[in-house]
Amino acid sequence: MLSNRPLDQPTSFDRHTLQGALPPGWDVELYYNEALVGFQQSGPTGKYSFEDQPLAYGPNEFRLVFHGPLGQTRVERQSFLLEQSALPRGALYYDVGAHRDLQGRERALAQFEWGVNAHLNAVGGWQRLPLSGTTRSYANAGLRGYYKSIIATADAVKAKDGGKLAQLGLKTRVGNVALSASRARLDDFTSEFFLPSSDPVRTRDELRAEGVLTVGAANFFPLSLQLRRDVLASGVENREVQGRLSAFREGTALTNALRWQSLAGTRRADGLLQLSRRVAGIGLAGQLQYTLAPEARLGSAAVSADYYMADGYLLNLGLARMFQEREVRVNAALNKSLGSYGLGVNGFVTNRHDYGLGLQFFMAMGLEPRAGRLMTEAQPMANTGAASVRVFLDKNLNGTMDGTDEAIKGAGFTVNGANYGVRTDAAGLAYLGRLPANQHTDIGIDPDTLEDPQWQSQIKGVRIVPRPGKVSQVEFAVAVTGEVDGTTYLFANGARRPIGDLKLELVDGSRKVVASMTSAADGYYVMTGILPGEYFLRIDPAQLKRLNMVDTGMHVIKIERDGTVLNGRDLDVRRADDS
Repeated sequence: MLSNRPLDQPTSFDRHTLQGALPPGWDVELYYNEALVGFQQSGPTGKYSFEDQPLAYGPNEFRLVFHGPLGQTRVERQSFLLEQSALPRGALYYDVGAHRDLQGRERALAQFEWGVNAHLNAVGGWQRLPLSGTTRSYANAGLRGYYKSIIATADAVKAKDGGKLAQLGLKTRVGNVALSASRARLDDFTSEFFLPSSDPVRTRDELRAEGVLTVGAANFFPLSLQLRRDVLASGVENREVQGRLSAFREGTALTNALRWQSLAGTRRADGLLQLSRRVAGIGLAGQLQYTLAPEARLGSAAVSADYYMADGYLLNLGLARMFQEREVRVNAALNKSLGSYGLGVNGFVTNRHDYGLGLQFFMAMGLEPRAGRLMTEAQPMANTGAASVRVFLDKNLNGTMDGTDEAIKGAGFTVNGANYGVRTDAAGLAYLGRLPANQHTDIGIDPDTLEDPQWQSQIKGVRIVPRPGKVSQVEFAVAVTGEVDGTTYLFANGARRPIGDLKLELVDGSRKVVASMTSAADGYYVMTGILPGEYFLRIDPAQLKRLNMVDTGMHVIKIERDGTVLNGRDLDVRRADDS
C-alpha cells in the first residue's frame, strides 16, 4: 500500500477498520463512544480485526483495551471528527495498493481525494476484488460537501459488467444525537455489500442515530438506532431495525443489541447480550443470543474466564451451550506468551462425544542490523517498528563512534517519556522492539542508568517514525560534562553581601541560552551537566532590567573534553542608580 493520507485519518470516509497483532494469551475489547461493540481472543492468525465500523457526525471515539497473560492492560485510542476531515484547497490524497487475501485472491485499488475549495472535496478511483468466483472491477467518483453542521455526499459507481450504483448521503448533529441518512439506487449492481441474487436490491434507504442517554449526574448509557429499507427488483420490501444500549460501571461493561427484520413478509426478532468484567486478576466475558419472534427462545450462551499464572502463563476456561441443538461444549487453553517463543495448548469436549486438541507454536524473528544477530520473541514483531540504538563515550566529540571512543554498557532508555526495559550490551547496542508503527516516537537516554554522573548525552533525544519491517538506527554520543559553582553578590553602600533568587544563564558563542538556574537564598549556585565547549556565564539581562540593576560583567567558561570543575565563579550586581 502506498499512501500520503495522514495517519490520524480513518480508513474510509464514513467507516473505519481496526486491526493489528494479537499474540497468544491476549484478548481485546472494542469500545465505540464508551459502548462495548466487540470482543476477540487470540487465534491461529495472531491478529485481531474489527472491520468497517460506521462513523457518525461528531466525535467517533474508538478504544481498544488489550489484556495480556501477566495481567497487563494496554489501551489504544483512535479519535475522528468527520466535520474536520475536509481537505484544504488544492490538497491531494491518494491510496494505491495491491495484495492477495488469505485465500490467495487478488485485490487492488487506487483512490484519490482532492480539495476543490474549503467546502467541497472530489473523490475518484478504481478497485478490483474477487466476487462469486470471478474478479470484478469498479470505477467510482463522488463529491463531499461541508457546510456548517452538515456533510452532504454524492457517489456513483460503475462496474465493468455494466452494473451501476448512485447514492446520496447526509450527516449532521441535532443536540447530542448524531444523524446519518442515505439513499442508494442500484441497476444490476453486485458487490461485497450487495451480493448476487435472483431478486436483487433496487433501492436502499438507511437512517442511523447515535447518542447518549443521561440519567442523573454520573449515569450515562450510549445508544444507537439504525433503520434500513430495501426495495427489491420484484417490488418486495425488506425492512430492518437495529438498536443497541450499553452501560459501563465500576469495571463492568454491558451491551444489549436488538434486531427486528421483515424479509419477504416473514418477521423475526432477535438479540445479543454481551458482558465483560475483570476483577482480582480474573477476566470474565459472556454472551447470550436469543430470539424474540416468531417465538421466544434461547439460541446460545457462552461464558469464559481467564486466570493469570506465574511465569507468563494464562489459563482460559470456557463453557458454551447451543440450546436448539442441545449441545454443550467445554474448552480449555493454556498459553505461554513471554520469552523467546510462544506456546499454546487448547482442547474441547462436547456432550456428543466430540473432542479436539490443538497445539500452537509462535515465534517472531527480527534482525539486529549492526550485530547481525537474530532476535526471537514470543510477541509479534511484523506489525510494529524497532530501533537499533548504540550508546558510546564520544572522546573526540565528533558525534561518531571511531578512534578511541568506548561503548557504554548498561545504558537504559525512555520511549515517549516512559522507561523502556532494555539495556545496552557490552558493545553499547540495544534492540528496542515493538515500537508503535507509523507514529512519532521519542527516544532518549535515561540519565539515571549511566554509571558516571558526569556522563550526559550530547542530544536530549531523537524522534523517529517506526515502520513495520524496518529497524531504525539511532546513535547516542555521550560526553563527559563539567560544572561551575559560585555565589551571587549585591554591592551596595560600600558593602558586598550575598543575594539569592538571581537567574543565571549559560550562553554559547551565538548567545543562545543552553542552561539556566536560580541562585539559592544565600547566593550560592552550582550548575552541572555542562557539555564540553566555551560559554559565557551571565545574569539574565531581563531580570536585571526589571530589578533596576546592572552586573559587573560575565565569566568565560571553558569545559574540556575530560570534564572540568570550576569553582568560585562569583557574580556581582548593583543598583543601576549607584553605578
